[in-house]
Amino acid sequence: MRIRTLDVMFLGMSLVTAFCIPASAQVTADPTGTTATNLGQAPSTDSEAAPMLRLPATVSFLDDDQAKPGSPTHQVGGKQVTIDVQGGLSLDLATTGFLVGGGVTFKPMKDNDRFEVSADVNYGHHGGQSAMFAGTEVSSSGSLLLFSVNAQYDFRPQDSNKMFFLGGGLAIFHFGISESAGGINVGSVSINSSGLQLLGGMAFNLAGGREVRIQIRFVTGTLILVGVAF
Repeated sequence: MRIRTLDVMFLGMSLVTAFCIPASAQVTADPTGTTATNLGQAPSTDSEAAPMLRLPATVSFLDDDQAKPGSPTHQVGGKQVTIDVQGGLSLDLATTGFLVGGGVTFKPMKDNDRFEVSADVNYGHHGGQSAMFAGTEVSSSGSLLLFSVNAQYDFRPQDSNKMFFLGGGLAIFHFGISESAGGINVGSVSINSSGLQLLGGMAFNLAGGREVRIQIRFVTGTLILVGVAF
């Protein structure tokens, strides 16, 4: 009876040893001190190890204002310059004309981004008036070449992508008036003049960051201009 009991104990120890040895072979110690499980695969060498994700020493993130695209600008002499293409209407008491032109705007002060100086050139055409005289149609038309230099101050409301501005400057213009009778040019006259002008308007950015400016000017007549920066 005692021999049979020893046989049973010996058989039980053999079974426990048979189960523990494979299990212990599957658990290996990691050099870093942590325990890793090896599922029957051969240990990988350093060259076969999976690459680790490495971050740079310093990581910086842009603010919301820096992440948004801004209006196209250029650098001239260290100054931020914006170039605009513009067009609009020329209104006076008698006729309505159309204007096309272009201009530049820059900020001369580094510590004051609300003050701007602009210069532009615009060309316009007026259809003029016509009347019948002794059975002959007599008509007149006019052209306008306008050069102006202006200074303006910007107002930017908080929590708004719009900007408002007021300013004024000097306008130099050339008028050309021609008259015709029965389709034949019978005369022309040109006038050169200059004067002060007042202006005001607003600016905002499109979805792509391109700036649009809408302004109204008061000079010899009233000018309404819309410009897009590029």
